[in-house]
Amino acid sequence: MKDTIAHWRPAAETPNIFNFLSLVKNTVLHWLSQLKLGYVLVPFKCSWPLIVIALLACISGCQPTTQPPNNHSSAEQSSKTIVTTSYPLQWVTQQITGDDYQVNFPASTADQPDRWRPDRETIAEIQTADLIVCNGIAAPYARWMKTVSLPSSKVVNSASKGLSLSDFISVEDIQIVHSHGPEGEHSHPTMVSRTWLAPAILIKQANYISEQLCKRFPDDATSFKTNLADLEKKLVSITPQSLPDPAPTVLAATPELKFLTRAVHVEDLHFNWNEKTNLAEAETNLADQPAAETTKYILFPQRLKLLADQLKPALQKRELTPVFIDMLDRKDSERDFAERLTSNFKKMQQLATP
Repeated sequence: MKDTIAHWRPAAETPNIFNFLSLVKNTVLHWLSQLKLGYVLVPFKCSWPLIVIALLACISGCQPTTQPPNNHSSAEQSSKTIVTTSYPLQWVTQQITGDDYQVNFPASTADQPDRWRPDRETIAEIQTADLIVCNGIAAPYARWMKTVSLPSSKVVNSASKGLSLSDFISVEDIQIVHSHGPEGEHSHPTMVSRTWLAPAILIKQANYISEQLCKRFPDDATSFKTNLADLEKKLVSITPQSLPDPAPTVLAATPELKFLTRAVHVEDLHFNWNEKTNLAEAETNLADQPAAETTKYILFPQRLKLLADQLKPALQKRELTPVFIDMLDRKDSERDFAERLTSNFKKMQQLATP
């Protein structure tokens, strides 16, 4: 019987557990010998499988007791990644969270962040973020959100849910004209998206963002509220005074400037120009606008400076002065968001200068 056992070898497909246990035994004996305790086990070398099993049982028994689950897993608590769909929302969110949180704006390098499209890898990263801060459908900015499925529990619609109905601005879209149905040719209203051009509106969005952050990360709620108070003071200091009566009427190249003009109680008569607008079309629009003969200023977003340069003879003929507004779509390496917003309102104050 002993010979049978001595010459028995496990089949090729059977795990060689004996070799494994032998390795464990030799390792344990070596450690104990280093501690001068090896002699204790020498008489019991014939029972080394029992020794190994006993040691493993002791090790497993020393493991900490499993704690009852809390509201958020440890992975969730350690994860502090937030994605935003515009640079102004990134700035506002970072002001509230502080530097302990990573606040990303994936379209930061795009020439036109509102028209940027994420690839599949970026979409996956966005979907795994703790929160996704956006404007929402009532003031849509990031067009890609209409085509991507996002977990609704993570989406913070800072404008749609943070603002009152009277805060929104709707205009007729004169470019998208349809001829379907019994109505014939018609256009649909478009919601103006750049809410951050008005500090008072941005303060409301910041409050809603802070509220959602407090719900998601309750341990940092006190810090959020303190930072929000500081942010509100900063934005209030930027809030412009209304231009003196009678406030001037201005022309605007795009309706996207209406949050800015409304903030100073200025009426703007807008065109719907963009990068694709050609010179002939713009000249025709000017000729068809009676106010072009009486107003002094026309507002342009900086991205339409080429069109403004092409229109220079037509503007000079009507004694129209172009004023270029920073739409705050992208980060500036030299000035932060607050400085740039302040600069916009200084330009608006100049409109009242005789």
